[in-house]
Amino acid sequence: GGSPGHMQAAGTVTDARRIERVPMTFGPFSVPQATVVVGSLGRKSTDALLGQELLSLFDVTANDRELTIVGR
Repeated sequence: GGSPGHMQAAGTVTDARRIERVPMTFGPFSVPQATVVVGSLGRKSTDALLGQELLSLFDVTANDRELTIVGR
């Protein structure tokens, strides 16, 4: 499903699908209607990229050892 799209990460562009109104949960956080772009990370993986649109809903801080995501 969804519409054609692209993902750009680490200097490469990958074909993907853009899907709207997806309920999403990661860790203790839940977003009832996220827009997600789904594409291959090149291997079977449970890894995911969190985009700017989703991360804008949270306070995000990072240092050289950890990334902290706090709900607003």
